[in-house]
Amino acid sequence: MNTQPVAPMQPAYPGGDPRYLADPAPGGLCADLTQMALMGAVIGAAGAAGRHLQAMQLGHANVRQTVRETARAAIITGAASAVAGAAAHAVSRNGLTRLAVLLTAGTAVVYASHSRDQSHRQLHQGQGTEGRGK
Repeated sequence: MNTQPVAPMQPAYPGGDPRYLADPAPGGLCADLTQMALMGAVIGAAGAAGRHLQAMQLGHANVRQTVRETARAAIITGAASAVAGAAAHAVSRNGLTRLAVLLTAGTAVVYASHSRDQSHRQLHQGQGTEGRGK
């Protein structure tokens, strides 16, 4: 019978199993933010396209307006997603705190964009430039 003490098992990976690490992305934060921006842009474009295609079918918008507004929504939601991701990464890894920061930062970017557009419309109202392509 073998009476020698058995050494405790050492993990195969010194830092732990890489499948369970918090940041498994090979490109790091920059790659994560790029992925978030792309995902945000796709989601924003899909929502805007659906909304504007319906308006186009009803005769309230033309193809140019639909494409312009869809692209605009993609840019805004992509930027909002990247900013929100960067802010959340900088602040916390805690689930609820991170979610709150993501929502707050994303909302702030979209709000600022819409506020700018509203100011621009008010500035040009009455000058005959409203509704024209820029």
